Amino acid sequence: MGTLAGYCMKTTRSLGKQRPEDGAELEAARRELRVLQQRFRSIVERTADGILVVDGDGVIRFANGVAAQLFGAEDLVGTHFGTPLSSDSLEVDIVRGGGPAVAELRVMDTEWEGEPARIVSLRDVTDRKNAEERDRRLLAEQIARSRAEETARRASLLSEASRRLASSLDLEATLGTVISLVVDEFADFCILDLVLGDTVKRQVAAAGNDERSRRLEDAARFPLDVDADTPQGRAFRDCEPLHVPEVTEEWLRSATTGEDHLRAAMGLGTRSLVFVPIYTGRDCLGVLTAGRWEDSPPFDEQDFHFATELGERAALAMENARLYQAAESANRAKTNFLSVMSHELRTPLSAIIGYTDLMDRGIVGEVGEQQARFLGRIRASSNHLLQIIEEILAFASTEAGEGTVDAEPTTMDHVIDGVLTVAEPLAHDKPVDFIVEVDDPGLQLVTDARKVRQILLNLISNAFKFTTEGEVRLHAGSEGSQAVFEVSDTGVGIPEERLEKIFEKFWQAEDPMTRRAGGTGLGLAVARSVAELLSGSLDVRSIEGEGSVFTLRIPLDARA
Repeated sequence: MGTLAGYCMKTTRSLGKQRPEDGAELEAARRELRVLQQRFRSIVERTADGILVVDGDGVIRFANGVAAQLFGAEDLVGTHFGTPLSSDSLEVDIVRGGGPAVAELRVMDTEWEGEPARIVSLRDVTDRKNAEERDRRLLAEQIARSRAEETARRASLLSEASRRLASSLDLEATLGTVISLVVDEFADFCILDLVLGDTVKRQVAAAGNDERSRRLEDAARFPLDVDADTPQGRAFRDCEPLHVPEVTEEWLRSATTGEDHLRAAMGLGTRSLVFVPIYTGRDCLGVLTAGRWEDSPPFDEQDFHFATELGERAALAMENARLYQAAESANRAKTNFLSVMSHELRTPLSAIIGYTDLMDRGIVGEVGEQQARFLGRIRASSNHLLQIIEEILAFASTEAGEGTVDAEPTTMDHVIDGVLTVAEPLAHDKPVDFIVEVDDPGLQLVTDARKVRQILLNLISNAFKFTTEGEVRLHAGSEGSQAVFEVSDTGVGIPEERLEKIFEKFWQAEDPMTRRAGGTGLGLAVARSVAELLSGSLDVRSIEGEGSVFTLRIPLDARA
């Protein structure tokens, strides 16, 4: 077989006249050849690889059993191999009865029956290829899962960042939250510059040891110059984030403003940087600089996008905090103005009321009936104006957070007597009865009696304003540890959809141009605020066209 068979044939043709001893030698050679052929076949058949012998025309001259099984054919000898052969190892696809397979093909030159041929080794690598494909798919799934988990983690971090940033309207606290989020979640250090007019407010934070914090402080002493050709300056002016994956000395030279600045920046030992403008869509409030030390991995694109997203949320929170501060400042200015003006108005008004009382008593001369009537109107108008001023003063006090409770022992009849002194004249010139009911006049209270009277007088005054006939009733009693006061009327009532609006500042139940009753729209708002200051509550229930009931509840002992 093969080269050995060719050798046998050549040996036979070279014989001339045979001698007996030559015949014995020939027979011995043939036996040896048959042994070698049998050994060759045994070796080839036992090998795990498919073995083919292909001649120069591509025809298969020999195939072992493994090759036949690989191709799914009983006899391959005499068929064309069909694949160009080269000395390179390659993989070929094979279609067999059990489905597609992949074989690793190797070629070696040889002779077959005296002619040039090639031994083709075919190893079935289908299982290995399938395993590799499974490994590739598993790796791709793991990568996809890892990316999805990282995306979910970043989304969760941004959600938590939004929650933390929204938890305060204090600008200082917001700045601290921003730099804390940056250092806690993805950076080694952070510098936050907030531009406030012509000044720049800077905060820094660093992870790591005290030495690194010291170096950061040293580098951060060079202030942000919004007009300089530096990364921070460009980020502020262009409102565009900047990513520096690898910080080099050459880059640092272009990013600093002088030799001292360069030395401090180089001493910081920065590997990677991100610059994010704090941009609200209208104004740039500042620049957030996040960095990683030289022994940390550089910022990648995901880090850059995360920093940008965080910058957008920080911008919103800082803008809200800034606007809140501006609103608080404006509110304080308004409150101070109201307080000053109210005091200035009350002083001459008190004089008017005082001189009116002197004239009404005849101190400066006899008062006629018509004069007394006019003086009464002056007094009533003055008292009404004084009540409005008191409302404004109370409003200014509660708005400024300056309300205090001066709790002292008192009795229910003492509180009610102080209310009646001012409230009884309100019923004059109206067909309205004023009814007062006190369950226990001697009931002991520890409270701020002046503030309780202020609330009740406001409620009674409102009741008379909106009641043209019928009655206004004040009932005082107690329930458990609370004193309970109810002011009810038979007036116009309040539509259900307006029941809570009446406690809003400056809200009027009637159109300002056509309303029948005067007032600032502050009375009920101030009354509820004072009630809450007393650790109590003020509620209302009403039926339109039938009347309203206001209920004030306060602790019997404000010290409890």
